[in-house]
Amino acid sequence: IFRDYMLIASEHFSFHQILSSDAEVFETFILQHYPSIKDLPKEIFLPLTLSQKKVLEETVSQNIHIFSPQKGDKKKLLEMAYQNALALFKREEDTRSLDEKMLLDLQETLKLSQFPKRIECFDTSNIAGTDPVAAMVSFINGKRDKDQQRYFKIRGKADDYSALTEVLSRHFTRAKEKNQFPDLVIVDGGKGQLGMALKVFDALEIANVDVIGVAKDSSLHTKGLTQEKIFLPHEKEPLIINPHSPLLFLLQKIRDDAHRAAIGFHRKKRAKSTIKTSLDSVPGIGPKKKKALLKTLGSVKRIKDSSDEDLLNVPGITKKDIENLRSHL
Repeated sequence: IFRDYMLIASEHFSFHQILSSDAEVFETFILQHYPSIKDLPKEIFLPLTLSQKKVLEETVSQNIHIFSPQKGDKKKLLEMAYQNALALFKREEDTRSLDEKMLLDLQETLKLSQFPKRIECFDTSNIAGTDPVAAMVSFINGKRDKDQQRYFKIRGKADDYSALTEVLSRHFTRAKEKNQFPDLVIVDGGKGQLGMALKVFDALEIANVDVIGVAKDSSLHTKGLTQEKIFLPHEKEPLIINPHSPLLFLLQKIRDDAHRAAIGFHRKKRAKSTIKTSLDSVPGIGPKKKKALLKTLGSVKRIKDSSDEDLLNVPGITKKDIENLRSHL
């Protein structure tokens, strides 16, 4: 990006699985990209001549001109853009190659039946059996895919085995209907959790998904180099991976991301339950007043700490309501 003949910025865009020609890619990109830009350029340089050049110029802006420089300084600018694109392409290719090699190593080390392109990891969370939840995180080609992340409210028993069984049953019943399976499923836990997961897959007659359990010693979720135990189906003893291995870092990241997702969802659910329980116990505070209080003050703690004057400024709140809030919160 040049302004007043000075290089001010550089932007990169990656395209994958594109079947269009180069000309079609440039035409589509120009139509999608430039209408949303406030500071439009006066000139756009391309490495080829577009047959729809005039139409594109009129569609984007009357003041834009599209060129395909053949020589001189403008040609040098185009060459600079090409070298930048080439460097980015090589970096992305190198990253993809490293990720693919690591996943191939993971397949070999864990004796998986297939390349683990898509990995799903499940973890459950509850405190003393209250507000039990679970979370699933998804990794594609070694990278987290947040669009595929899922949260579950446990409907049945809150213990780890029952909760895991329920969540896996619900999730993979839907996956079977859509015929959309991951290559590898990781459950947070040891031999017991792995056994429960395998029972679910047997019951659903799903045989094309690898399943493993990953457990940290003493079930601690702490950072740092720790002794991890990898439990594999039909193996009596857990697999111990070198604590410095990139494979272990990947498995730790996947498992820890699932744990953080489950804990975060659990905290959010408990907070909502606490708010509901506290305010619902106050006489005269119905759904409308409760909503007004939380919208204005934000939390039960702020409601408790607010002055009478602040509370009276909340729509619908009376002096009698304030007396009830003081005595019940």
